[in-house]
Amino acid sequence: MIKLESIHIEEVRGIRKLDLDFQKEKFAICCPNGSGKSGVIDAIEFGLTGQMGRLTGRGTPFNFAQKPCRRAPPKLLILLTAK
Repeated sequence: MIKLESIHIEEVRGIRKLDLDFQKEKFAICCPNGSGKSGVIDAIEFGLTGQMGRLTGRGTPFNFAQKPCRRAPPKLLILLTAK
């Protein structure tokens, strides 16, 4: 079993920069809707598995030949510290 000690998140789903310490006996995230709770869970999942399963699926296909992407590729940083 992996026990997370801390996480540092940058540029993940609206979270610009966030550090969380999980060293306490219990940890809870309680915030208003739209404040980034799911983004924290997505960042943890991505750090452990390389995927954000909740965001995968069929969705609408994007054709880069018809609509070239003019933005720079997204940057993200997730650092997990675990025992």
